[in-house]
Amino acid sequence: AIVYDDAKRAENARYAGHARWLKEQGVSVPEILKDLPEQKTLVMSFVGATDLQHRVEKAGPRTVESYVPVVEMLAKFNGLDASALDLEPAFGPDLWQWEHDLFREHCLGARFGQEMPEAVAKELASVAARLEEEPKALVHRDFQSTNVLWKNDALTIIDFQGMREGPAAYDLASLLYDPYVKLTDGERKALAALYGKAANRSDIAAVLPFAAVQRLVQALGAYGRLASVGQPQFGRYVLPALENLLAAADEAGLDAIGALAEDLIAKENHRP
Repeated sequence: AIVYDDAKRAENARYAGHARWLKEQGVSVPEILKDLPEQKTLVMSFVGATDLQHRVEKAGPRTVESYVPVVEMLAKFNGLDASALDLEPAFGPDLWQWEHDLFREHCLGARFGQEMPEAVAKELASVAARLEEEPKALVHRDFQSTNVLWKNDALTIIDFQGMREGPAAYDLASLLYDPYVKLTDGERKALAALYGKAANRSDIAAVLPFAAVQRLVQALGAYGRLASVGQPQFGRYVLPALENLLAAADEAGLDAIGALAEDLIAKENHRP
């Protein structure tokens, strides 16, 4: 059973309805056994305790094999028409800027004690503009390895209550540039190609590094905020997130963001 708070996060009250709808569409999500909105309580089926992060750790060199069904499920998810659902506000200028501000305040400011360089702010604005050009799709918003659970050989997607419309590449970037799992450049390219084939998006590789930059500055801001409010374990993901940010910025040709990432990597490596 899960007891949720819908006062601070209204999206939590949508979980049960979203779960039923997604299951009807053939997406593997937990089954809602009992919905008690008056008590703000949900009873759901057990879908396993092993997430993708830990499954990959056991898989060793068979990492790509572990990701194949996940990428195929994501392509299916992103292809759904959810226009009839009550979703969170779609990705757009306000949300892109909110993610940039999260990075500015909680990563650059609180963790590293520095301001956002003007050149970086301009490049982030260009990233947002690039993503605004993308066709709208159903986006999970937090499609990373700990939100994909396994029970035996069956996968289940969780934490989808914040889904909204936006660029599908944001979800793919969340998965392939996830700081929790280290993927090689070759593995990312192979999995992006698999997604492109499954989703009929041959152009996905071109926008993916831009989506990765956007997602990673959001993640870095979130890690900084969480580490500052009593969850220091998130601090250990700052360095891999910065390394992924550098890789994505280099691939996207974003020189100022790449230079900033290099500078922050050096500072993080020398953190006491």
